Amino acid sequence: MKPWKQLGRKTIYDTKFLKLWEDTIDVGDGHIFDDYSVVGFPDSVVIVASDEDGNVLLFEEYKYAINETILSFPAGS
Repeated sequence: MKPWKQLGRKTIYDTKFLKLWEDTIDVGDGHIFDDYSVVGFPDSVVIVASDEDGNVLLFEEYKYAINETILSFPAGS
């Protein structure tokens, strides 16, 4: 199987928190896709913290996109 080859790229959305591109790619078998979506995020870190008893520590965080409060690992960029 041949590696995929990027033939072109169009920027759809570009902020400091998120980038979105639409690529044209050759997947190596003769098929070319001109609407392959690619998402880019800045460098980030996730912390998996535990106490001396081995319990994983999470925190409650409201997420606007799903309009709910969920349990999350501490993370940021």
